[in-house]
Amino acid sequence: MNADADVTETTTKTERTSSRYAWIATALFVIAFSWVAFRYGWATASPTVDESWGAVVGWAWLKGLRWGVDLVFTYGPLGFLQPNAPYTPELFGTFLAGQVALTLGYAFVFGYCFHCLGAFARVAFAIVVLAGAVLSADTLLLGAAIVAAVALDRFIARSQDDRRVWVALAIVALVVCAAGLIKFSAFPPAVALAGVGAWLFARQRRYAAAATWLLVWLAALLVLWTFAGGQRIGDLPAYLRTSLASASGYGAAMGLEAPAAALALGVTALVATFAAIAAALLASWREHGSRALVVGAHLALCLWIAWRASFTRADVWHMYFFFSLACCVVFALLALRTRRRATALVACATLCVAASVAATVQWVREQPDIIEISRARLTTSLPSTTREKFDRHRTMLQRQFGLPTIRGIVGDARVDLFGCGQASVLLNGFTYAPRPVMQSYAAYTESLRRMNEAYLLGPQAPPFVLIDSCAIDKHVPTGDDGLALLAILRAYQPAAVEKNLLLMRRVPTANPAPVPAPACPCTPLARGDWLDVPEGGATLMHVRYDLTFAGKLRAWLLSEPMLMLETQSANGVTASYRLPRHVARGGFLLSPMLGDAQSYLAWYFNDERVTVARVRVVVDSPSHESLFAPAMEAGFTPIEIPDATERGQKAPGR
Repeated sequence: MNADADVTETTTKTERTSSRYAWIATALFVIAFSWVAFRYGWATASPTVDESWGAVVGWAWLKGLRWGVDLVFTYGPLGFLQPNAPYTPELFGTFLAGQVALTLGYAFVFGYCFHCLGAFARVAFAIVVLAGAVLSADTLLLGAAIVAAVALDRFIARSQDDRRVWVALAIVALVVCAAGLIKFSAFPPAVALAGVGAWLFARQRRYAAAATWLLVWLAALLVLWTFAGGQRIGDLPAYLRTSLASASGYGAAMGLEAPAAALALGVTALVATFAAIAAALLASWREHGSRALVVGAHLALCLWIAWRASFTRADVWHMYFFFSLACCVVFALLALRTRRRATALVACATLCVAASVAATVQWVREQPDIIEISRARLTTSLPSTTREKFDRHRTMLQRQFGLPTIRGIVGDARVDLFGCGQASVLLNGFTYAPRPVMQSYAAYTESLRRMNEAYLLGPQAPPFVLIDSCAIDKHVPTGDDGLALLAILRAYQPAAVEKNLLLMRRVPTANPAPVPAPACPCTPLARGDWLDVPEGGATLMHVRYDLTFAGKLRAWLLSEPMLMLETQSANGVTASYRLPRHVARGGFLLSPMLGDAQSYLAWYFNDERVTVARVRVVVDSPSHESLFAPAMEAGFTPIEIPDATERGQKAPGR
């Protein structure tokens, strides 16, 4: 008896010591995690694509714009809290307060997952998560709903005996909903987590608790939407509808092909992680069938969204954050396991981590300045010191990108900017009046294109529009947001040019109708065959091409492939552009092909009218031939675009 008592006492002491060490390790992890997760943001935005949208999201929150009505974008009303948001003086204090709250929330869910792991897994988890948080904000935004599944599962199991855990459940709801309102790709996992929690309660026949959890989640969403985001409850359906439209069109418009080595590592991590989910499901199916299935489905959804968010636009700033998120999934599975022996799960987790390490090494080799960027993110200083540095940088940008001539013309009148450099408007203090989809490339679908067209043709259209040509990814220059461009060309006229920005002034008498949808007759078109463009004035072109099963599969797994449009002008000059399918189907201005402000002015004032004489559609690589259906159709539609003669306007200096 005494021997048994001694063994029991020794075991109890060992468990207490182990628990103490686990809490100490968790505290150290939370401190380190908070250090890397908290950000001061980034310096004031310059007129580049990514910095500009970040600046506009913050400006829109300050001005009380309505998401889904006044503004449509992939970042939501809390997007100004994304860790790398550019500096806005009026927003800096609010941004820091938000970063404190978000850091505490992220630390809670990531720290709890860390605490539920074994000793060796904790070390690996800490390395992966801390490195991922430094290298990419998406590790936090998309990873929150992954690791929160661990906290949700454990707290629900304890909630019947300890009602205090409802506070923790409320924190979980706030964290995932905040991430979902920062970036829309994090919103579906947040919604899925609400369903997971309700199911976990319901399987215990605790239906009132399931309903209470859903109410807690909904309350968290609405509090963040209204009080933190400054939005109207009635606008939430419009926000969801337009955000889903953006998400549905993103893969067709923004796809970039991944390098073979990175894609191989990504597929390895993806397969290993799905295998880990399957292994965990099989191991716990007999004891926890529905629980394992629902939680596993949630983690699979998070993994798939992470894959598409990373490898659809597979540049160095997108594809590598997938690996840290895949690792979060396997570590969540390890934290949730109910059996100590899980050989298959551990093997899959090891393979995923190995692929992630190899990918990170490759990332650093391809983008050596990531080390300096990461060091800058980890550099700590007082908020006042950081603000002084940001203010100096802002003053420098205002001098560099100042537009005194345009300022003298527009005064306090409302101004939109067509293109991608919206930061120019904000740096110059113009009265910004953006169309709903603020950046041209982001009008991914016909419905979004029509929203922008209606804004510029309607009574709320601004008196001035700046044109900043920025066809991304070698797209057809007149294709992105092409209906808005046509609205500008028909309802506005040139007023000034400064620093490559063309100022267009609204013509009071102009009242053009919306461009009708493309109509037949269409001409059958074989890939590679030249097609003559009708002579005459301005011409729209539309092309109808479809994908084969292989092409649709590639679009589902990665991104939609695009055909290439080759043009030949009347003077024999050829050019080649990528032709997204939504642009081809909706139609675009083909001739004149206005690549920049100078080409438009040359056409407008009849200095040099270079028209497109013929076109052909080709694949960008012979290996992609099987992705496209052989049948294609093309059509041309004349359109009236006024020039200087019709408007009685003389060229400057004449």
